Amino acid sequence: MGVLTVHEKEVSVLPGCVVYAVEGGRVRGTFTVGSDLYDYSQAIPRGIYISYGRPVSGASPRACADEPSVNGVRLSGGWAHGRRSDDITLTSPDHLPAQVRLGPTTSGSAPTATSQRASAVLRALALHYLSRPDGSALRIAAGKQRAEATAAAARQRLSRLRKRESLLTARLRRHQARQQEFLGLLLCPDPALAAGPARLRLPLMAA
Repeated sequence: MGVLTVHEKEVSVLPGCVVYAVEGGRVRGTFTVGSDLYDYSQAIPRGIYISYGRPVSGASPRACADEPSVNGVRLSGGWAHGRRSDDITLTSPDHLPAQVRLGPTTSGSAPTATSQRASAVLRALALHYLSRPDGSALRIAAGKQRAEATAAAARQRLSRLRKRESLLTARLRRHQARQQEFLGLLLCPDPALAAGPARLRLPLMAA
């Protein structure tokens, strides 16, 4: 689809994020690239997140200004890519998110051709970011910024696991008690049953 000219504008506009000015065939504008926003499973986040535009606050990359245009269409939103990034290539994954800015708070799906070109731009920027020599430092910076939230998420997971453990332990104890009852019946039969059937003398009514 051509060649992009990428200029690094800012580093750590948000911790671990880099803002790029991009220009190329039917592409112009700003993108912000960082690690996965939603990875709170470990201290140092992995994956990748790319915003269309530059964050307008120091809190979230989802609200952006200077959003790029692709095929003359102004795009908004972003792309979150899981907890790993070694499966990103120049052609994969396909059909990445591309929303058309319709108003201050509204958007819709981009045309197919625009979505395809935007996907190619996102993949190229992701590979460029992942090859940075300071990549580890950027991820550590992002991890420090979200350390409190990551710890809170870990506490929530631990609480859920402890509740689950308590339920399973109670269930195990019930099954073990029943098992002991059944074993008791097998190993220690009732003496009355072991002695054989009893003989009874029943009186009859006189005619």
